[in-house]
Amino acid sequence: MKLLLATVCLLLLTSVVVEAAFFKTIAGVAKAIGGQQQQQQPQQQDKELEDKVKKVLADDLQHIADGTDNVLQPLFEKAVQHVTKGGNGPAPAAAAPAGPACTKSESVGNEVKDRPTVDSWANQVFLYESKKFACSGFITSWNVKVRDNGPLTFYVMKTQNGVRSIVAKDGPFDVTPGTTSYPTKANPPIKVEAGQYIAWWQGRAFSGVLWDNGGFEIHWKVPLPSPPEAGTTWPKVDGSTQRTYSISAEVGPSPLCGKNMNVGNEVKERGLVDSSPNNVFMYESKTFTCSGYISNWDVKVKANGPITFFVMKTENGVRSIVAKDGPFDTTPDKQKYWSKANPPIKVEAGQYIAWWQGNAFTGVLWDNGGSTLSWKWQGVPDVGSSWPKIDGTTDRTYSISVEVLPSSVTALLQRYAAQAAEAVRNIFSRW
Repeated sequence: MKLLLATVCLLLLTSVVVEAAFFKTIAGVAKAIGGQQQQQQPQQQDKELEDKVKKVLADDLQHIADGTDNVLQPLFEKAVQHVTKGGNGPAPAAAAPAGPACTKSESVGNEVKDRPTVDSWANQVFLYESKKFACSGFITSWNVKVRDNGPLTFYVMKTQNGVRSIVAKDGPFDVTPGTTSYPTKANPPIKVEAGQYIAWWQGRAFSGVLWDNGGFEIHWKVPLPSPPEAGTTWPKVDGSTQRTYSISAEVGPSPLCGKNMNVGNEVKERGLVDSSPNNVFMYESKTFTCSGYISNWDVKVKANGPITFFVMKTENGVRSIVAKDGPFDTTPDKQKYWSKANPPIKVEAGQYIAWWQGNAFTGVLWDNGGSTLSWKWQGVPDVGSSWPKIDGTTDRTYSISVEVLPSSVTALLQRYAAQAAEAVRNIFSRW
């Protein structure tokens, strides 16, 4: 009877498990144990029953949560796929890109080959406004053919109301005539939008990118003795002409997380806690480097209190909320909080973590120093909230991190399996 009660409770608590194969597995265990029960004394039955069910159910479910089970995990995966494809819930939705999204790797620029001419000036930026990205994606590499060794720095730029500005910087690179492909150094990867274009800074005369006369309009800006930074703007340029340079950029979809990834800091006891309530903390230095799905948040807090987690992005200096998870009632004796979002929250490279703290002296513990963090004083915001200005910034190390998985199915699987294992353990704790 106890086995039947435990099994029924488990199945009710894990409604995501809908595959008949899984039910047969449980039924088989029950039948095997039930046959042995008839030949044993009641006390011995109860003890062996508890041990066997704990092993078959609680332990195996925990193995699924840890990703180490090879027997029941395929059944859970099929069940979760059924749920996310419409059986009992909505399918995970991808974040809408700004403009058409790149669906494959594309090259923006010209054929990279030997050409007869090289620029005789040093310390200038070349703006290839005619070489625009046709889709939104992420830079994976730059391709150039140069005359001699020298420094190059690559850029993504945009023009708005006649003002040219640097969106992102990649490099510097020490380029050589024998190498034509240079993987991006940017971490997180540079996200580009349709309509933006490529540019580069050349540090040495007669060493830069080879070109032919004619072809495509290009502008330049001089003199710039060092590579300019992202955010630099130029209402005017110093010249323009038409040339075909041996340069291109490779852009593609957001790189997928190949394995589980944690973004944030080590979650442990720390010495300080924030004294003001109703704050949004934005950890712009804690960015995702690939696309994946949020499984869980880990935090260490000072006292009981409400916390809501966010995924955010910053574009053109404006911070905005992409996704919201919670609220959660956090406690000092609990560290892991499974995401409540269904479908799972999809993150992209370049986005970052944030959270809202509701009470004073209860929130995430921190130490001075570490990574840059910004804050905004306000009540709990919603998806779409944006802030051109913030209320403060500092360097701190907070006890917070988030786990990102490669697949939405895996994220749901891990969440539900861990919750089921905990439910089973709770059932047995009352025996």
